[in-house]
Amino acid sequence: MIDFKAFDRINKINQLIKNKSTGNPKEFANKLNISKSILFLILKDFRAMGAHIKYCNELRSYFYTKPVEIKASYSIKKKKKKGNKTVTKTVLPAPKIKKIT
Repeated sequence: MIDFKAFDRINKINQLIKNKSTGNPKEFANKLNISKSILFLILKDFRAMGAHIKYCNELRSYFYTKPVEIKASYSIKKKKKKGNKTVTKTVLPAPKIKKIT
């Protein structure tokens, strides 16, 4: 089964980081209803996709050191009839990170 909440979580993480309103790692994880260890894995994935993320003790927030655009979305296509067969096509693209120059 597809976890559609993951897409919403990615968008929320991105927004909190952009707004520099994540709080410390424990607070950030609590805002997302996940553990700190899961948060760290997600941040590792963001970095692996090209996002430059750091933590600032003064701000008590994560922030992007370089501008990025992150969009996580999903799309489900309807069933189509082709002759005697019904074809269902579901498209679930992976989140993409695009550097803004």
